[in-house]
Amino acid sequence: MDCNVIQDLLPLYADRCCSDESAALVEEHLTGCAACAAVYESMHKPEMTDVTGTSTDLPYKKELHRIREFRGSILNSVLLIVSFAVITVGVALESATPNDGPRLVNGYWAFTLVIPATGFLLSLTNWFFARFYKSRKRFSTCTMLVVLLFVLGATVWAALHYGFIGGYGFINTVSEGLRFLLIMTWRIYPFGFLLTTVFCAAAKLLSNLYAKMLGKE
Repeated sequence: MDCNVIQDLLPLYADRCCSDESAALVEEHLTGCAACAAVYESMHKPEMTDVTGTSTDLPYKKELHRIREFRGSILNSVLLIVSFAVITVGVALESATPNDGPRLVNGYWAFTLVIPATGFLLSLTNWFFARFYKSRKRFSTCTMLVVLLFVLGATVWAALHYGFIGGYGFINTVSEGLRFLLIMTWRIYPFGFLLTTVFCAAAKLLSNLYAKMLGKE
């Protein structure tokens, strides 16, 4: 492979931000190219300063930081767009669903799609504070908890709204309460629980990837 291409990949390779395939190509090239190997070695040398006390490694660090920020902003933007799209679809489906009394048809999409997707969207705000976390693990765990806590709180509120104030009216008897809980358990929660699990896992994995892009250990 051309040395110019390899040297363009070296900053990403040194920071472990490239794909496994690209890393394999770089490693294979470095074993047979002394010039590129020397460039790679120079990236790991201690910083040198000139007579003015300015670090000669500063341009490289600025460029590396710019690449990290750019890649992270792309990921964040894509996830924001996808989240908004999923919420929009959920709201459209919910608004087109009539209230069907005891079957609790109205509110189905709010429970199963809008609430989990909104929790994921809100978790992206935690990305702005990634630098304040001591580790990627703590950052990704907290991001996942944002999704989970929002879903739990919003589910309780939605249950009150759709169950007590919506199709059921106020629940006055034990039998009405039990019937409401059975409907919620068998008709609403299974799919909503599945999507909540998916969004929590996605929040943890993607936030970990984002922190890795920023160079956080």
